[in-house]
Amino acid sequence: MSSKPNKELLSFVEAQEKENKERLEASLKDKGRAPFLRLEIGTNTITLLPRKPTSRVSQFGKDQWVFKVATAGGEEADWSVTKTSPLAIKVIRKLPVAPCELTILRMGSGTATRIDLKE
Repeated sequence: MSSKPNKELLSFVEAQEKENKERLEASLKDKGRAPFLRLEIGTNTITLLPRKPTSRVSQFGKDQWVFKVATAGGEEADWSVTKTSPLAIKVIRKLPVAPCELTILRMGSGTATRIDLKE
């Protein structure tokens, strides 16, 4: 077995990844959406943007609010929060003073993920 990557296949993979990324971005833009926010484990700082949240149903059947936020890098993203969670109430209460900085604490991963707003 060769340990060197096949340059032709590597070029193909890179082109496909670029094409898929562009297709996703175009699809999200057409729907008025942004990529979903990915929170790292630990402390994350985002900016809540002054826009009314939209509704969606998650892949697990949960009703969610989708808030528009900006990442620390300044990129716009959608952030989904379960409507019945205490976090959703805290974020909704921040909307009248948006744009405002939020410090988000993410603990755990998978089904054990817990997210809270540091106040």
